[in-house]
Amino acid sequence: MSNIKNKQQGSFFAEISAVIACIAILTLIGSQYMTTMQARAQVSEAFVLSQPLIDSVNEFYASYGKILANSTATDAGNYDALDMYDNSASGNTPADKAGRFVQDVVSYNNGVVEARMAVWFNDSTASNN
Repeated sequence: MSNIKNKQQGSFFAEISAVIACIAILTLIGSQYMTTMQARAQVSEAFVLSQPLIDSVNEFYASYGKILANSTATDAGNYDALDMYDNSASGNTPADKAGRFVQDVVSYNNGVVEARMAVWFNDSTASNN
């Protein structure tokens, strides 16, 4: 009896190819997940920054019972429009403690609260085009 061992050949490249394919698939899945989380962070920041204005509108409504955009109304005061954060100025320095992703948060005299998102995505490339 001879102990002849067959040397396994050619499987190295197949194994490396499989590992590279798995890494590529995991990278694609991970990058899509990170894009989704970035979008959620941006929207969450808009909600957080608009919360004081929403509270102000709710308090006004609780006090007067309705909000009228007509300033000549005698039965309810007109809700004063507020502009809380404003990053619309040129340059990349945020004003009024504004967020990283939010350009402007404003409430109108009819009680609508609006949050406008900024055009930049990170502080290093901030510009207002």
